[in-house]
Amino acid sequence: MKIIFVHHYGGDKDSFSRTYEFLESLGHEVVRFTLPVRRFQELRKLPLGRAGGIGLRHIWADGIADALERNPGPKIVMSMSYPSVAALHAINRHPQDVLGWICEGGPFTRVTRGYRNYIESFKSLGSLTFLQPIAAWLFAVLVGSIHYARDACDELDKLPHGFPILSFRDGADELVQEDMIDAFFALGARELNLKTVRLPNAGHLEGLKKARDIYKTAVSNFLRDCDALSSGGGLR
Repeated sequence: MKIIFVHHYGGDKDSFSRTYEFLESLGHEVVRFTLPVRRFQELRKLPLGRAGGIGLRHIWADGIADALERNPGPKIVMSMSYPSVAALHAINRHPQDVLGWICEGGPFTRVTRGYRNYIESFKSLGSLTFLQPIAAWLFAVLVGSIHYARDACDELDKLPHGFPILSFRDGADELVQEDMIDAFFALGARELNLKTVRLPNAGHLEGLKKARDIYKTAVSNFLRDCDALSSGGGLR
């Protein structure tokens, strides 16, 4: 079974080599690609998705959907941090063959808070702390915060009943706190097969590095269960 891997904001297709090696050791093919427009500094025009949505998440959703289209057959989506919300949009464009979703460090609500945390991590701002709230707001708009909660609710409710999701929460994450991820999944009314795994000592996207055994066991078990779904004809 293929795993479509979605990297984090600012990353690229080579950002998670150890994760790829682990997934391949389980017998799965990892499809990796670089998201279109990896960071807002690369923007040369207003970021518009094909359906007209404003923000990077809409452009990313188009790119992820294209990757799903290029790889027919049963597959899992694995996504990191903020682009996870774009992965959700893309999954709903290919409901017939995406059997599950693994995510770490996202998706999350309160995006302005998340990007304020991100901006505060840059020491170069120094004494210009009064600019941080403004920069965080602008950053959030550019990545797609307009109608974010409404869209998230709609997309969660489009998932099939009992859709399997493995959600990692990095306990030492200073960018995306656990309650931000909890609040995202609470937006939907659909009953999902959501399994949450807390990684106590892991910082943002450090699950495999800081909690290797917990991480590997959870992923292995999840993929085994999804393989069983594939053999049994899926969720529909």
